[in-house]
Amino acid sequence: MNTSTGTSTDTFADASAPETSQAGAVSSGAGEPTPPSAPVYPPGWVRALLPLGILCTLEETGRHGYAIAHSLGTLGFGIPRGGSLYPALTRLEESGEITARWAPGPSGPARKVYDLTDRGRDRLRTERALLQRLREELGA
Repeated sequence: MNTSTGTSTDTFADASAPETSQAGAVSSGAGEPTPPSAPVYPPGWVRALLPLGILCTLEETGRHGYAIAHSLGTLGFGIPRGGSLYPALTRLEESGEITARWAPGPSGPARKVYDLTDRGRDRLRTERALLQRLREELGA
């Protein structure tokens, strides 16, 4: 907690969001679920698996940072703060697992859009297989 501002300095948004359903989504009142701001999983898991979660969100299509954060929320990661998300995106870009490009915004400035590379797809496939193996080893 930042005592000067009274705001949380945690990696992810505070758990003051509305109750979530079993699937982890809350209703926005407009009929479309919005992701929970608090992670469903333990914080250590979220930190360790954030890069994999980002790769998952980019598997089908490129996304800008806000859309990635929203997608991570629907996956149970909570909505990461920029201080966690953007450094992770930078590391993935530096490792060649994602690329970044500027694309026009729908009604405003250009947005930085991230895309999965072949190297990123390989990592995603490998880590999914490892997680599946772990799940089987644990008898789940």
